[in-house]
Amino acid sequence: MTSDEDEIDDGYERLLAEINRTEEEDERISAHEAGHAVAARLLGHPLGGATVDPDPNGKFGGLVWGPEYVPAKPTHASHFRR
Repeated sequence: MTSDEDEIDDGYERLLAEINRTEEEDERISAHEAGHAVAARLLGHPLGGATVDPDPNGKFGGLVWGPEYVPAKPTHASHFRR
């Protein structure tokens, strides 16, 4: 593993600790949200985006949204459209 890969792993581990989630929980939530995204596309619905960032209020662990949805107060870099 290179030092860059170590930094990425350390950053990921810090993030998981901040959101009080294990790597296994993160993988489960990622697969769950991916399932929503795939189902939406198979049904012909457009996607606006997806995240596995938890809601600060505890309402969800991840989210898939349509093109019209924009988070009210983006709090994490992944909420900003690229």
